[in-house]
Amino acid sequence: MIRDTGREILDRREQNGVWTVFIRQGTYLLFIMHRNDEKFMSVVFPSRFTNDDLIRNINTTLKDPETLAKFQFKLKRVISTPYSSFLIHTKDDLFTGFDTIAKVYPFEPEFCLRELEHAFGAVVNSGIVGLAMVATILGETGLEQHLGGYQPDSPAEGMFR
Repeated sequence: MIRDTGREILDRREQNGVWTVFIRQGTYLLFIMHRNDEKFMSVVFPSRFTNDDLIRNINTTLKDPETLAKFQFKLKRVISTPYSSFLIHTKDDLFTGFDTIAKVYPFEPEFCLRELEHAFGAVVNSGIVGLAMVATILGETGLEQHLGGYQPDSPAEGMFR
């Protein structure tokens, strides 16, 4: 099914009844997760920062509780869409990134690849807008360089070249 979208499968993993497939969308890593007992799959765009200096800079800016509350409100407003949801990541009470998530129901008779394409687009678009918002508010440039995960130099083959 994923190969039918023209995307490269980078890795497959299965652990404790959960399988995960890592794919490339343009220059970004996405993954699709499915628990064996659920009827849906989650398409995820992970935006987690791995650079300790960047995390420290971001959280120094967000030290004031009022600034933190405003930042969280703006981020949630930007990355929430009717088609996608989000998860904000923290470690030791420090903001370390966010994920945008869309669910698809491939086991329903009405399912078609267009729904999967929409999910890919929804998570990437809201994730990129979220990264731009973080960069604008915090004055950080080149946030994409600090994301954890796979980031190839050339775009993936397929619909979004």
